[in-house]
Amino acid sequence: MSDQEIRQNEIIETIFRKFDQDGSGSLDINELVDLFKQNKVKLDKDTVKLMFQGNRFTLQKFKAIINSDQDLQRFKDVLSGQRKRILTEISDTSQIEKTPQPPKLNT
Repeated sequence: MSDQEIRQNEIIETIFRKFDQDGSGSLDINELVDLFKQNKVKLDKDTVKLMFQGNRFTLQKFKAIINSDQDLQRFKDVLSGQRKRILTEISDTSQIEKTPQPPKLNT
């Protein structure tokens, strides 16, 4: 294994452990949804199940997906279907943040 592959492996394992809240060695559907949510990607449970093909996701499965062109394409296909909704949510959020607030009155 090259130094780059070792480093990538360490990063993957660190991220995985961060979201494996119960320490079970796999991410359940709620932990997967939370992983996306904390990265500002709102996906419902059904979409996440479709992406990961099930309710539990092991570290080994994650590593296998990263190295599989077919699995990566499935992720891209699922996410492209969600892209418009995600972009709309991001746009709506940025518009809310840009909306000027009325001045506070000192009473």
